[in-house]
Amino acid sequence: MTRDDILARALLWEGTPYHHRARVLGVGCDCLMLAVDTYQAVGLLPADLVVPDYPRDIMFHTDDSRYLDNVLEHCEEVEQPQPGDLVMWQYGRTWSHAGIVLAWPKIIHAYAPLGRVTIMRVQDDSRLARRKARFFSPKGLKP
Repeated sequence: MTRDDILARALLWEGTPYHHRARVLGVGCDCLMLAVDTYQAVGLLPADLVVPDYPRDIMFHTDDSRYLDNVLEHCEEVEQPQPGDLVMWQYGRTWSHAGIVLAWPKIIHAYAPLGRVTIMRVQDDSRLARRKARFFSPKGLKP
């Protein structure tokens, strides 16, 4: 598994409609399931990983950090993102949105405001650009 493998898998999802908790290529997914599928496909997450249920608006009514906690279980936080790393933003009260870095600040993510998996430069979207970003590299990923 290489960073190029991660990018190749993630790019397959481009244009897939946004759909909360879905994970069907070309049919629907959200930001979490895009990351889970991508990292599972290249062997960086266990195939039997169980993703617990999560409400679409979790960031507005709880301080529950389960998304970030699970990322930290499988990734190391890094200062400078590399292609294939995960980027996360805080929405509401939790770190609850993520994308996969293509070449920072260019990312791919399932983005509800646009209704699909899209490639964008972070600075081109004010909703993301104004938020602090944190970066995570999957454990076991070769440099």
